[in-house]
Amino acid sequence: MGELIWLDSLQWEPLRPDVAKGVSARTYYNSCGIKVSYVRVAPGGQFELHRDAYGHLLHFLEGTGLAGINGQEFEVGPGAVLKVVAGDEHFYCNTGEGELRLISVNL
Repeated sequence: MGELIWLDSLQWEPLRPDVAKGVSARTYYNSCGIKVSYVRVAPGGQFELHRDAYGHLLHFLEGTGLAGINGQEFEVGPGAVLKVVAGDEHFYCNTGEGELRLISVNL
């Protein structure tokens, strides 16, 4: 059954503290092998270079940052979408003075 979810009603939770610092998320969908989260990255925060057994779509909404996939690096900001295939080596970090915000879809 469908539902309406207000992001402000969800708690910020640290996201993957094993490979990330200054990164938290409000996860609003986690079912059938798909996870969707609204993510904020504090200034200087980062997701370290790592690999996952699942893919991602990272849709950047606010702020400025740097992202990398398989040795290529890209400046990211509002409107950028990074497609990460399962097994790709990847990272992202906040290079700005404000928060970097994005939607993360894990599939």
